[in-house]
Amino acid sequence: MHLTRSVKFLGTVTLAFLSGFFVSKLTNDPSEASSSLERQNALSSTGGKSLNGESSIRKKQKSNSVEQTLAYSSACNDFSESELQGEFQRVAALSRGERASLLPILFARWAEVDPAGALVASKNLKGEKDGMVALVLEKWVEGDIHTAAEFYTKHASRLFTRNYLDPQNQVSGSEIIVRKLSEADPKAALDWASDLNDLADRNHALAELFKKTAAENPQDALALVQKLPEENRDYAMRALVAPWVQKDPAAATDWLNNLEEDQHVAVIPHFVAGIAVENPRLASDYLDHIVGNRDESIRMIIDPWVNKDPRGMANLLVEKTTRQEQLGFMKVVMDEWIDHDQGAAKEWALNQKDTNAKDIALEAYVASTLSGRESYQDLIELASDQIADKTLRDRAVKNSIVAWALKDRPAAQKYAEREAGLSNEALSEFFYEANAVDPLE
Repeated sequence: MHLTRSVKFLGTVTLAFLSGFFVSKLTNDPSEASSSLERQNALSSTGGKSLNGESSIRKKQKSNSVEQTLAYSSACNDFSESELQGEFQRVAALSRGERASLLPILFARWAEVDPAGALVASKNLKGEKDGMVALVLEKWVEGDIHTAAEFYTKHASRLFTRNYLDPQNQVSGSEIIVRKLSEADPKAALDWASDLNDLADRNHALAELFKKTAAENPQDALALVQKLPEENRDYAMRALVAPWVQKDPAAATDWLNNLEEDQHVAVIPHFVAGIAVENPRLASDYLDHIVGNRDESIRMIIDPWVNKDPRGMANLLVEKTTRQEQLGFMKVVMDEWIDHDQGAAKEWALNQKDTNAKDIALEAYVASTLSGRESYQDLIELASDQIADKTLRDRAVKNSIVAWALKDRPAAQKYAEREAGLSNEALSEFFYEANAVDPLE
């Protein structure tokens, strides 16, 4: 029992959730950002004209595209099973761009007449495989969940198993099957998922089952946990706590604080993730109570929000985390922020009043900008002039010179000799220390 921790957790959660008060709704509204992006894309695609002033050529292109899509959909509806197979061979031979709009139409029809055949065919796809498997299974489970589940179990190792050695083969449809099975019988869904042979596939199915069940009825999810072997319960508890804390924060907090210490350490990052869905600032308050697994908890807070509010996440790191944690996560934030607004990211880093925070932020900024967004010379001079910590300064300068030399060895060498007094041998040593491939070897 963790009584002191329980009091702290319950007090914070109750104030924030039960009263409906979220401390800080982030100012960057994702819907506004999306609308803005759509407007920008619309303007760029029409040569700067508004949609109302769209050219007749552009309108005709759109019209032709819609007509072609409708015509292809109509043709697919008339295909027999054998004709669908032949059409797949034709479409699969096209370039990825050409087949992008055709495959979903083809597989939607195929799923209606021969879902098993469509899934077998999907094995030959690369980048589109995951999407087509999901499309077919979604349609199949709506019509005949038990046949679809039986087929999946029988052919999982051949068609669906995640292969971490092959980035193009990360397909798993177990979540789709278990989601549908649980609608009628959660216990049957649990039994089906538990019998899957592949560990990664089984874990994904179980996680989906417990997330879905906890979102609807946390007590039902807890009852299902008790039906699992004891050694498999931690994974299930990690899956159910995030939706539970969103649905009933007081009850979830009370349950959390009555777990054994090792279970508490395993579950707390996912508890924090549940809070972070709505309020990352509130979620970060829990970092003060976490002894183990802080890195995972920080990641759970940052991941959903860094794309929406990189400034907020950078501020959160400075205010709520240790130096070591900032060193580990600041570059994650800078990578996203620079994609959104490089100037704002740089200005924020330069304006940090705390020297430690400024050094870490600038070193992360330089590392994130090395892909050519700013000249290597400017980055080297920024690091040399603004980073006070010698270790971080030297690392930023060294990595910048190495990155520059990988692109343009003579220019980097000339600058390094003139400004830093580095010989060719010293530059090669930089390559060695940075684990980079020396272009001269």
